[in-house]
Amino acid sequence: MKYCILMLMLIAYSCENSRSIKIEPSISREYVYIKPYKKNRNDTVILDLPLEYKLINNSSKKIDNSIFYMSHNNEILKDLDHYFIFDKNGYYSGQILDTKRNLNQNDTLHIFIRGNYLKISKNEAIEIFRKYKINANLINEQEKIKIAELDKFKIDNPRIIVNLQSNKDSLIISNFYKGELMSVNRIKINW
Repeated sequence: MKYCILMLMLIAYSCENSRSIKIEPSISREYVYIKPYKKNRNDTVILDLPLEYKLINNSSKKIDNSIFYMSHNNEILKDLDHYFIFDKNGYYSGQILDTKRNLNQNDTLHIFIRGNYLKISKNEAIEIFRKYKINANLINEQEKIKIAELDKFKIDNPRIIVNLQSNKDSLIISNFYKGELMSVNRIKINW
């Protein structure tokens, strides 16, 4: 409860300031993956849909620290393995995004998010495997299975995307300069 009140206060405080920090979704050319769900549920798998955003600093101050949160159905995801946020430039080296940064005025940060919180049934996964001619037994043998680029996946699987759109998922970014909160931006994720 305290956490929710704190988030509401931060959002209310930054409504005026958030105009100076712009966050735009980017079209991702990354692949969708299906991964085994490792919490003792044989009927569920993880659907890893990539997300990309541009954070543009239009303020008169530089951003020296940013904190990123994800929420799923209006609940903040607290487990560290629910999602990973990368600087797009460092993604391929596996470098997770550091909160400290020097984002000067008019600079842009490209972030890339991989999630482990979207769950689908194993039967839905098998349907997806059939569409892409993937051996369904691989789910028991591999850490993750590459499906298709995100835009192709969205076209081929509209029912899944429509179901995801009904979720109240969002990205929350708090930006700071010299320890002072500059803005809090909350962006609904449009799958």
